[in-house]
Amino acid sequence: MSEPEEILRVLKQLAAADPDDALWLAQQLIDHGCDADHQLWEPNTLPENCQTLLKQFASEFLVLAVVPENRLGTRQIIKLDYHLRVDTTTHSILDQFAMALGYRELIFDIPMLTPYAAQSYHLEFHTPTTLSCVTLAIPDGDIFNGSSIDFSQDPIAHVHAAYVEAGPQVGEAHVRVPLAGPWFSMALTTLLGLVVSVLAFALPGSVEMLRTNTEYSAALFFGLALAALGLLISTRENALETYLHRPLRAILLMNALLLFVQGTSYAGNLRTPEFWLIVNGILFSYGLLTVVVIAPRLPEIWARFTSSEPFVR
Repeated sequence: MSEPEEILRVLKQLAAADPDDALWLAQQLIDHGCDADHQLWEPNTLPENCQTLLKQFASEFLVLAVVPENRLGTRQIIKLDYHLRVDTTTHSILDQFAMALGYRELIFDIPMLTPYAAQSYHLEFHTPTTLSCVTLAIPDGDIFNGSSIDFSQDPIAHVHAAYVEAGPQVGEAHVRVPLAGPWFSMALTTLLGLVVSVLAFALPGSVEMLRTNTEYSAALFFGLALAALGLLISTRENALETYLHRPLRAILLMNALLLFVQGTSYAGNLRTPEFWLIVNGILFSYGLLTVVVIAPRLPEIWARFTSSEPFVR
């Protein structure tokens, strides 16, 4: 084995190199025990857990561990913190809408890095602010199961277990859009648009009044349309939040368009056949949209109203 200075030099090369070059150098160290200039250790002598950490170090993230000299040789806690990339290319547009509206959850795998090398393996998932981690799970441990499944929906989900057998292990996270936040804004806008449209159509004399007083109909429908467009302004969010919120923003835009067309129809003095055709089409669209938006979350909404759990997730 080489001096620590030589090993540190090679690790700095790995950290500074491009991903492809770093992976090539890591494979050289694993197979031959050398870089381009020096032999650091005997070929094929690195333990499997060291090989895995070396590849992860070269390809995905940086591991830094600072241990006081007087604590060397005792049990230490090493925490690895990294950003997880979620592959969204396998999801169709229908999948995206289904996940955003609550018909299904976004499920993805989390690679567990050499869990057998630790006496106790802990996995934390920091859920983005506007999302909810419904389930975080890892395989049952070989020694004790610990708490290998977390259903709490807390902002930081946490599971742990202990493993003996070497080999790849994979955790699993189930993420969904909660009731509060962007979904609630979208659903409230849809319900409000439906109620206003039905009342404007069904109340006695309302149609004639709105068609005669065009300034009232324009203020009512155009104001609601502008309010819906205002909700499209997004706050700071990460890529996962943007991906799951995009269908909700599309529905908000649809609400704004329906309200705008309604306002134009009432204030534009359209001829009777075209007017009734547009209004009935909008009412049907709003009814269908409301059913699609609200239906999958009705059991959850009812459970929240009949329990003491706060309406925040």
